Amino acid sequence: IDHPTRPNPDKGVFAPSALMAPGDFRKRLFAFAGIWTGTTEQLDRLMQDQTRHLKTVEPIDFTGYSKEHGAWLFGDLAVKAGKLHRLNEEDYFDFGGVAVKLATPERILSIDYNPDRAELGWINHVWAAWGPKGMACLAFWIATFFAEQIRARHKTLPFLEIIGEPGTGKSTLLEFFWKLCGREGYEGFDPTKATNAAIARNLGKVANLPVVLIEGDRDRDAPHSRRFEWDELKTAYNGRSVRARGVKSGGNETYEPPFRGAVVIAQNYAVEASPALLERLIQIEFDKANRSAATKDSAEKIERWPTEDVSGLIVHAARSEERWLEVFEERYSHWEAELPKTSGTRHQRIVKNHAQLAAALDASAAIIPAIDEAKVAHTHETIAQLTAARARTIGADHPVVQEFWEIVDWLIANEVADHDRPIDHHSKDDRIAVSLRNFEERCRARGINHTPLETIKKHLRQSKSRRFVNVTTVRCRNSNKAVHCWVFEQKVDRKAKAEAIV
Repeated sequence: IDHPTRPNPDKGVFAPSALMAPGDFRKRLFAFAGIWTGTTEQLDRLMQDQTRHLKTVEPIDFTGYSKEHGAWLFGDLAVKAGKLHRLNEEDYFDFGGVAVKLATPERILSIDYNPDRAELGWINHVWAAWGPKGMACLAFWIATFFAEQIRARHKTLPFLEIIGEPGTGKSTLLEFFWKLCGREGYEGFDPTKATNAAIARNLGKVANLPVVLIEGDRDRDAPHSRRFEWDELKTAYNGRSVRARGVKSGGNETYEPPFRGAVVIAQNYAVEASPALLERLIQIEFDKANRSAATKDSAEKIERWPTEDVSGLIVHAARSEERWLEVFEERYSHWEAELPKTSGTRHQRIVKNHAQLAAALDASAAIIPAIDEAKVAHTHETIAQLTAARARTIGADHPVVQEFWEIVDWLIANEVADHDRPIDHHSKDDRIAVSLRNFEERCRARGINHTPLETIKKHLRQSKSRRFVNVTTVRCRNSNKAVHCWVFEQKVDRKAKAEAIV
C-alpha cells in the first residue's frame, strides 16, 4: 500500500474474502494503512488491475536445499544451478517462472557473501589446532551441504560423532563451522532438555545443513523417561522421517516430513546405543595429547574469527555443486575399494560410511585450494585408522557387558575353591553358567557396584566375547543343586589347560 505522506509503502496479507467485499477490505486495510471509503464497483475495478498476471509463490518451510526446485534458500540469498539469486522487491526468489520464498520469518543464517573475496587463512589454523581429525570434521561438514544429493545417489549418509574430554576444543570447532554457514554464537541443541516437539522441529527446519546434538550424554544415570534415545535417529540415516505427528482434522492424516539434513553428535562420552545405530556413526575423538602453545594460539584465533569474513563458504560450496559432486562420485568408488585394504576391515556399512567421508575430503579439496595435498594425504591416513577403530568398536561387547564379564572374571579368580555356590555353575569347560542373583549377592558382599540387573539382562544376549546360549536350569558343578543360570560359550585355551594338568 503506497501512501502520499509516507516515504515507504506498507505490506500486508489480504485473504481472498477481504479483496471481494468492501466491508472486509475496509476492516483489513484499517489495521495498518487507513480508511477505505470506496464502493463495490471501485473495489472491483481496483482488483481487476491488481490481480492480472499473478504469480504463485511457493512457500518452503525449512532453510536450505529444496530438492523440488534444485535450489538452496539461505534467507536473503539463494543459489540455483551455480547462480546467485537475491530477494526481489516482493520478498521472494524468482527462478525464471518459478517463485519461491521461505515460509517462516525465522532467518537462522546471516550470510555475507562476496564472490571477489574468499578468506581461507583459517584452514591452516584449523589444521594447526586440530590436525587431520579437524580436517576430517570439516570435510564431513561440507558434505552436509549436499546431503540430499548424496542420499539420492547412495541412499544413506552417516552421522558424525565428535567426542573428547572437556577442553579439547569441540565447542570452539563446531561454533566456527557454524560461522562458515553464517550462524554466529551457536553450537547445537541439547536433546535431553528439549521436548519431543522441539526435537522434531530442530530436525525438520533445515535441509542440506547439519543438525548438531550436544551433551546428550549428560544424564546417563537419569531414569529412562528422562534420557534421549539415540536409536530414534536410525531412520535419519536414510533420510526418512524421524518423528510423526497427527494433523488436526477429522481423519487419520499424519505429518511425517523426511529428514533432509545431516546429524552431528558432540559430547564428552561415546554414544551408548544399539549396534545398528553405532554402525551408522563416524566417531572422531579429540584429546589433549598434542596440545601446545601453538595449538592454543590457533584455536583462539579460530574462536575470534569474524563471521562476516567466512560466512560465504556455504554459498561458494553451493555454487560449486557440479564440481563437488563429480569429484565425490569418482573418489567414492576409489575409496570403497581401497579402504578395506588400508583399514583391514570389510564391514560393508562401516567401509561405506568412511568411504563417503574420504570422498568428501577429496571433493572439498577440489573446490577449496587451501586444502593442499599434504593435508589431504595425512587426513586419509587418519580416516583409514578411524575405519579400523570403528570396526573394532562394533566387534566389541557393549560397555555394560564388558563390565559384567570383568566383574565375573574377578569374582571367579577370587572365590573359595570349594564354595557350594560358585560363580560359574557349569560343569563343562566350554560353557559358563552364571546365576544373576548369585552374581548380585557376591557383588554386594564384596562391595562392588555394578549396573542394575535389568540393564544387564537387556544387553547380555548380545554378548560377543562369550556368545549367549540360553537361559536355563543347570546342575551346579559343586553341589549338584538345580540353579537358574544364563549360559554362555566359554573359549577354552587347550594348551594352557594341558600345561596346567601336567
